Amino acid sequence: MEKHLNSESFSPLALRNDAQNALEARSYYAAQIDTREQEGRMILEIALNGPYTIGAIQITGSKEKPEHGLEKGEPLLAETVLASQNRIKNQILKSGCYYTLTIRHEVRLDHVNKSGDVTFIIHAGPSVSFGETVFEGAEDTDRSHLRRFIKYQKGECWRPEKLESTKTALLETGLLSTVEEKLPETVENDQQADVIFILKERAPVSVRLGASYYSDEGPGVSASWSHRNFSGSGEKLTTDLKASALVQTLGVDYTKPYFLADSQSLSLASSIGRTDSDAFEEFSLNSSAGLKRQFSSNWSGSAGIATEITEITDKNDKDSSDTFGLISIPGSLSFDNRDNILDARKGMFARASAEPFIDAFGEAPPFFKSRLTASTYFGLGGGKTAPVLALRGSVGGILGSSTQDIPATKRFYAGGGNSVRGFGYQEAGPFDNGDPAGGRSILETTAEIRFRITDSLGAVTFVDAGNVFNSAMPDFKGGLFVGAGAGIRYYTYFAPIRFDVAVPVNKRNGLDQSFQFYISIGQAF
Repeated sequence: MEKHLNSESFSPLALRNDAQNALEARSYYAAQIDTREQEGRMILEIALNGPYTIGAIQITGSKEKPEHGLEKGEPLLAETVLASQNRIKNQILKSGCYYTLTIRHEVRLDHVNKSGDVTFIIHAGPSVSFGETVFEGAEDTDRSHLRRFIKYQKGECWRPEKLESTKTALLETGLLSTVEEKLPETVENDQQADVIFILKERAPVSVRLGASYYSDEGPGVSASWSHRNFSGSGEKLTTDLKASALVQTLGVDYTKPYFLADSQSLSLASSIGRTDSDAFEEFSLNSSAGLKRQFSSNWSGSAGIATEITEITDKNDKDSSDTFGLISIPGSLSFDNRDNILDARKGMFARASAEPFIDAFGEAPPFFKSRLTASTYFGLGGGKTAPVLALRGSVGGILGSSTQDIPATKRFYAGGGNSVRGFGYQEAGPFDNGDPAGGRSILETTAEIRFRITDSLGAVTFVDAGNVFNSAMPDFKGGLFVGAGAGIRYYTYFAPIRFDVAVPVNKRNGLDQSFQFYISIGQAF
């Protein structure tokens, strides 16, 4: 067998050594390798002389008899022997409480019979159990909170993987930047090994700034201040400010994890806001309390109570103004197995919400609002540069009252950068007296194809459709408004920045603009 290579790129000795190592890994331990240079090329002449097979198999250093998985007479491949070594190690770790464990192998070659005897040599340390666990550093974090993430109990059989799981869980709290363990150098047999975790705390405060520009909403800015360890047990306090030409809000949210149960959190929120759209003008004070529970890695649910005192000027009803005292009990159930919340390439997100309302001031009769939204993502090929098909659908309805009796802010609206693109904000629906009227039900659908041009630049094409209806469930009277367009994505380390341009396919003369464009952080959904 001959191999031709550029002689300027390789030395003969290095070439022979690399070839010999590669051949031995593939069971050719007696291959003859010669090199010669011809017309500026290095030529390797290889006589394989093999392959070698596995001969006798032994395990020393352990009273246990783990299964090695090798068969006498099979090719003596390096990857096969190493896989068997790992298999033996995993079996022994599961059967004992060894503080240290090393396994190596030796191969004795028989060149006459072209075979190799394999011996696995085990060195097992003392059998110990977990002792006391001590945390050093991160003084602002409560020790009882940190102990929630320990994956073993004192006196439990020593398992190195449980030590690693604990380190991972501590880092995943988001409170720590580094976690290192300090262990005793030696431990006597049947004794306990104490564990010291040396912690370094992350800066607890973070500030975020954002900006957007939608042609139908104008410029928008957002800012938030967060303290991720407010009371020492992972409590998060966040203040959010959002402002655009249409909406201005200031809110405070406090979240306490592990509230009454490890998988449950308490959230308290309050906000003040103003909205001035073509459909209504609103000034509101909101407060809420809710519990969120994580049922599994993908399923979660929430329930709570919310109050809202709001003054609404309905621009469709001759600018009539009413004050409502709304009390509601919001609840939701969510499924999420997306690989990336801000830029998903596979997985699904679905959320069902339901919220009954009563008006303490008696201005509006009771009503019940519900909505189901789902999105799914399909990678059209392998690798992160392959196109992605993203689909989204949403349907909602309001029971118990007519459209006119429902406060304008609680009706459904469609249109805008996060709805039916190509139509103005709240404008993909019926109008009354020249302003968006909203409706008791909504239907929205989106299909989007995303693809990368370079590592940092991508593009999308999309079609959106939707409408709102006066019936409690979509009856398709008035059809669907359809928008289509394309966009560019600039991928940063945290999220893509999007720029979309959309046109209304079924444009209404004198009402809809010829196009809309949107600039913001993150995908449309």
